[in-house]
Amino acid sequence: MEIIVANRHGEVSERIRDLVEDRFRSLDRFESRVSRVEVTLADEKNRWEVQALASVDRAEPVHSHGEAREVRSALDQAVDRMARQLKRLRERHRDHQGPANDEVTPASGGGEP
Repeated sequence: MEIIVANRHGEVSERIRDLVEDRFRSLDRFESRVSRVEVTLADEKNRWEVQALASVDRAEPVHSHGEAREVRSALDQAVDRMARQLKRLRERHRDHQGPANDEVTPASGGGEP
């Protein structure tokens, strides 16, 4: 998974970049089809804003947002919201598949009487 970190007004420190990469890399366990995550940070008047956009193979992109006074709190909000959406996406993908073999009933008709 490729993680791109950008700051809306300036540079991102190495410490924050590592923190963002660690948190978003953990999302791989919820949906393995995530190929890229773009994270945008903004420090606006005593609050941090984190926006994330995940590209999922053969699905619509997933967007999440977090806002708090500290960057860790805003980041946690964005990661939690994205995790929830990715879990739901994986469940939809799994449920859309056909039923398991033990749930299939034999077809009635032309067989033994």
